[in-house]
Amino acid sequence: SHPEIRLTESLSIVIIELPKLQKKLEELNSILEYWIYSIKSEGLKEEEMKTIMKKSQGLNKAMKEVKFISLDQENRKLVAAQLQAERKFQKNEDLAYKKGKLEGKLEGKLEGKLETAERLLKYNFTVVQICQLTGLSKGDLIKIKKRIKNNIE
Repeated sequence: SHPEIRLTESLSIVIIELPKLQKKLEELNSILEYWIYSIKSEGLKEEEMKTIMKKSQGLNKAMKEVKFISLDQENRKLVAAQLQAERKFQKNEDLAYKKGKLEGKLEGKLEGKLETAERLLKYNFTVVQICQLTGLSKGDLIKIKKRIKNNIE
């Protein structure tokens, strides 16, 4: 009767009759029942909402959206600005963490090269050989030699 609507294998329609769910909150078994209960019930008590939200992350997220949509336009703008600021702060924190982690890795690699160069110097490798093996500069090796000399004296 509606040729413009086509059902395919990738589309399914589920009809849920809300009045048929007669269970009390304590009797609910599945996430679907919690969803139906929350849609069907008007004015859920705070304890009921907490119980329902513990059972389903998706429902928790949906309820936050409903609260947001229910706000007047001015409050929605305030909440949206706050969320945007939180996301920006989180992004900056993530970037700072990644930068610190990278700097730590580079510092660790350099420290490892310096320790290796120090050992090679003690075994009388030439400066050229040590530079080739470690990738350090001659200036770095001169500093290491001075440090070794000061530690011996």
